[in-house]
Amino acid sequence: MKAMKHILFFALIYTNVVFSQDDGSQSESGTNKLFETKEQMMASVNIGKSPMNFMQKDFRVGNFTNIAYNSQWAMVSFGYGDIKFTNPDLSVDTVRLKEIAVGGSFPIKKLAIGHRIYDMNGYLILPILSGQIGVLNLREQKSYSAKISPTLSFQFPFVGIDLKMHTNFYFKNQIPGLKNFSFTPEISLKFDGLYNLLDAEKDFIGHVEGTITSRHTGYSTESKREGNYIITTTYKNEWTEVTPYSFDRYATLIGPMVAIGPYYTFQNKPYAGTTKLFGLAYHLRLGLLSSDIMVDAGKIGFGDQLKEESTFQNPNSKNFVGLDKEKFRNIGSYSTQRAQVRLGIDIYEIFMSRYGAAAAVSNEEGKFTRFIGGLGFGYANVGAPKYNLINGEQLSDADFDANSNLLSVSANHPKFASNGAFTSLYFSFEAGAIRITFEANRYFRAQLANTKSISVGYMFPYNRIKKKMFIINSFKN
Repeated sequence: MKAMKHILFFALIYTNVVFSQDDGSQSESGTNKLFETKEQMMASVNIGKSPMNFMQKDFRVGNFTNIAYNSQWAMVSFGYGDIKFTNPDLSVDTVRLKEIAVGGSFPIKKLAIGHRIYDMNGYLILPILSGQIGVLNLREQKSYSAKISPTLSFQFPFVGIDLKMHTNFYFKNQIPGLKNFSFTPEISLKFDGLYNLLDAEKDFIGHVEGTITSRHTGYSTESKREGNYIITTTYKNEWTEVTPYSFDRYATLIGPMVAIGPYYTFQNKPYAGTTKLFGLAYHLRLGLLSSDIMVDAGKIGFGDQLKEESTFQNPNSKNFVGLDKEKFRNIGSYSTQRAQVRLGIDIYEIFMSRYGAAAAVSNEEGKFTRFIGGLGFGYANVGAPKYNLINGEQLSDADFDANSNLLSVSANHPKFASNGAFTSLYFSFEAGAIRITFEANRYFRAQLANTKSISVGYMFPYNRIKKKMFIINSFKN
């Protein structure tokens, strides 16, 4: 059905172009209608920075970072920043303050200036009013938050810039130095999920009804006195619960998608050196399946020690052992170039499959929003270790030489790392063209680099872009 709509649409464009000389008014009307379109970003990710003036001046350390995802009117955000914290012994630490918030974002379309077509042509200046409620956490302390945020959004092809002014209210405040009321400006870079370019459309998948049978086990006790003794009896209870369900399944579909785009991988933890990689990936999305071919270069951080060392008594070092997070005296990074292939599947669709075929998205379709889990396998060129400390190599040599049971392998000393295969276990959230991935990497010949990382990527669906450019140029000509 969707394919038929595209055929009819392209036929209409062809008719307008071919017969424009016979009916100039029709062509001009069609052109004006297209170029008066005000297509705002329907799904986007914002990465913003703001001063931490919601904290008292003596507590501030740097800026506050806020990452927000908008889908139509709904919004969820995660923010973080460092503040000074005084311990009971009067020592001062730098501690991470975190905020999670949910709310809504409401554009004022009547005041919009400009025209924007298919997320890839023109510009739009759009006033937005948003509001959120959330919670801030600082170790065991927390505070509840509410904010109202007038926004001026400058939306261009693929990206935009948002200027916000947060009016912050904090309640039941346990966090030292946090003001109960403040104004905080924010500037953020906005990445478009390309909802309009991808022809995203909410479709009816099917009606589902049935029952779910679950079995439960419970225990109860009964005590009674018999003479000088108390007798306790335990009873085991088993029962079956049948829960009926009936619902209509809808999903926002975009069809199969192939894309190419950049991505950035990073991590900065105290127990490992900095990871920073820039790469390029080719993506294929078809039904429930996901596949990627990826190449990147940069540096991967390594730690001081694994949770399990490789010794003569235990020579079979396990590549999937992670770092000992309590030991981070001597850390650093390897320069690297990597290539890998990833295969994944939409986890939410696996969950929906329990309701049968009527609730499943067909293999010919693809969804705009995906939660993908999968595995990757690749090869990494690993350079010589670069330590954060000037005498890092001497410290590693001393630690290694002090234990005669240690084998000369990459699990015990960074200098024994070499080129070799690696695997990754990953989970991705995707909203159209936007991809955010959490991954755990395991290197077979550079085991001290067995760390977790985050990558953010942008996918350019080049076939869809080419088709939309053809439409725009057809109307122009």
